[in-house]
Amino acid sequence: MLFRKSKPLIRPVTDNDLWVFYANYDKGGFDDAPRGLDKTQFYNWLVAKLEKNTATIVVEDANRMFKDKRGLVCVLNIQSDGYKVDPTVDWFKWATKVNMLRCVVRYFGWIRFHKDVGVCVITCLIDSVNLYQHARKYGVLNYVGRIPGGSPKGDLFCFSIMGKLNFKKESD
Repeated sequence: MLFRKSKPLIRPVTDNDLWVFYANYDKGGFDDAPRGLDKTQFYNWLVAKLEKNTATIVVEDANRMFKDKRGLVCVLNIQSDGYKVDPTVDWFKWATKVNMLRCVVRYFGWIRFHKDVGVCVITCLIDSVNLYQHARKYGVLNYVGRIPGGSPKGDLFCFSIMGKLNFKKESD
């Protein structure tokens, strides 16, 4: 039901996406970015941020804010050690709750069958836990537990999903 009409598209970041990143920044996105940057300064800040990631991917989905009714709704910053993947997401300001759920379910459904991933671990604060609890209903995530005081901002909630690399090791 969630992907009745279309599926979100997961793809690597390209130079053509930079204007969307700046539009999100201009609307108040990227909370960790200093305010008042012009385009060049912002692009320099963004490149420095993205270089710290093992991989950076974006997700396109149906959204009325774009002329084509489809565009970027989030960027996934991925840290990996070759087995374990730790994604963090920056939602763009125009992403709806439906966009968020569709993107989360699509990404974790995709990562579950990725041959280079052993396990994907997601940690979130109380303000995001509801999204991941809804994604569990689609069978793409497992709830691991809660870490009281796991962050200076509050309790951490942990979710995980196994990838194909994990299944290969079990059969060896």
